[in-house]
Amino acid sequence: MRRYILPVIAAALVIVYFAPSIVGRKEVSRFLLRDKEVVNAITVKRGNRRIQIQRDGSTWWIKDSKKRYKADSSKMEELLEAIKETRLENPVTEDKSKYATYGVAGDGDYIEIELDSGKRGIFTGKSGPRYSLRYIRLNGDDTVYLVRGRFIDLLPGSVNDFRDRTILSLNPGSIREVQWNEGSKTLHMKKTKAGWQIIDRDGRVSPVEDKEVSGYLKALSRIVATGFTDDDRPPKDAIEEGYIKITADRVYTIRLYRKKKGEEYYLTNPSGAYRISKYTKEGLFRELKPLGSAEEQPSRNRNKETNPGKDT
Repeated sequence: MRRYILPVIAAALVIVYFAPSIVGRKEVSRFLLRDKEVVNAITVKRGNRRIQIQRDGSTWWIKDSKKRYKADSSKMEELLEAIKETRLENPVTEDKSKYATYGVAGDGDYIEIELDSGKRGIFTGKSGPRYSLRYIRLNGDDTVYLVRGRFIDLLPGSVNDFRDRTILSLNPGSIREVQWNEGSKTLHMKKTKAGWQIIDRDGRVSPVEDKEVSGYLKALSRIVATGFTDDDRPPKDAIEEGYIKITADRVYTIRLYRKKKGEEYYLTNPSGAYRISKYTKEGLFRELKPLGSAEEQPSRNRNKETNPGKDT
């Protein structure tokens, strides 16, 4: 008897679990977007806040009422993939009096997708029976659907959520000169026909090992932030510590700031202020030693001590 009761109970639980999804309707299944539809812009409206992500050729830009920034292309690709995989399945109701129950009455969050064929609006509502499920309603459609809402979770809550964190991106081979200053420390190196050379404060020129330079240029060629400041300026309690000037196709000047207390570092350029890690800061403001510098001398002196009278 128990063999027959358990399957019946399991089936009943499934029906109860998905009851809001199947009451009074046959299940339908179609995608939110068709494969060939091209997304040109996405606007997210949450309360009084409005964020727009817009395509300009192959580049995505994100903006609010204040400023426009380049968007992170990888995050955009993930969002577009999530939108295109969303199925309009499990219709719940067409009863307008129940819209508020599911959070899609029109006074909540709203997404507008701009396509070549026109605009598609989506009211995003409450979470469903499971965390991954959300109630939505298309603008112009009376039906409330229960869908897998991964794309909703990926939407930006602020411009900084999708903002590109790249501070500088260059081909390492294009860099011809580097100058930096941090407090009492400084470095000036330049690429010549004879190779990379370090120029000291007195203008004396010394060669530097290519292997050491190549690793340093790689660090300089791609500088990535860990985050942003609220107003695109260093914090009020941050002081300017130095700068770095990189000459490639043009001259890039980036300024270094540090909070008075602790080890929080920021870089600024014409695009804004960026928070960076201590590891990144130390990789940029690295001292390179020229060939034949004093650091090589201890090994030479040790040879003289073990071989007195012999010139090594």
